[in-house]
Amino acid sequence: MSQDLLLRVDLDIPSGRVPLMGEFPINRELTPVLVTSATGTLWMPKLTKDVVRAAFREQGAGDYFQSVVRETISRASKKQWSNLFPYSPSGLEEAIDYLSSNGLDEIEVLIPEGNHEGVDVNGATITEVSWLPQGISLVVPSDRQYLGWYSCVGRDGKFLVSVVHNPLLGMAVLVDGLDAEGDKLPDIDW
Repeated sequence: MSQDLLLRVDLDIPSGRVPLMGEFPINRELTPVLVTSATGTLWMPKLTKDVVRAAFREQGAGDYFQSVVRETISRASKKQWSNLFPYSPSGLEEAIDYLSSNGLDEIEVLIPEGNHEGVDVNGATITEVSWLPQGISLVVPSDRQYLGWYSCVGRDGKFLVSVVHNPLLGMAVLVDGLDAEGDKLPDIDW
C-alpha cells in the first residue's frame, strides 16, 4: 500500500550540483511516455532509442502526481483512450475490469482523503492519498513500477525527475461529472 503514484527509486547522484537532465533506459514499446521537463511535463509519443531524457525540476511529489493525472486525463480525452470512467460504483467496476483485461490483477484504488465511506471495491486495496482532488480516483497496479518511476534528489530531496510509461494500460481514472461518452470533461478543482 503506497501513497505514491509511481515507484520511488534512488538515483546515484553525487552530492553537490543536481544535473539539469539525465538519460534513462526505457523500452521503446512503452510509448507514449511522459517525462519531467524544465517547465512541467512532456509527452513523447514515439521513441527512436532505448533511452529517454528527463529534466530534474524543483517540485514536490504530490504536486507532480497531480500533474501526471491531469496530463493523463487530458491526453485520454483528446486521443479517445479507453481509460476514463464515470465516478460511480459501476464506473469503478469498469475501471477494475479494464486493468484486469490488460493483465493487471493486483490493483489498488487511490481515492482522495476523507472519501473512504461507502467505497466497495471487491477486495481491492483502497488507499487514501492527499494529492488527489475530490471527484477523481484512480485504479492502478499494486506494482507501481508498471506505471513508471520518480526520484527526489538534491538537498532536502526537492528536485524531482520522472519517467511515466503505460498510463493508457495501467491507469484507470474515475472522473466525477464525466459524460457518458467520456469526451466532455468537467471542470476539476486541482
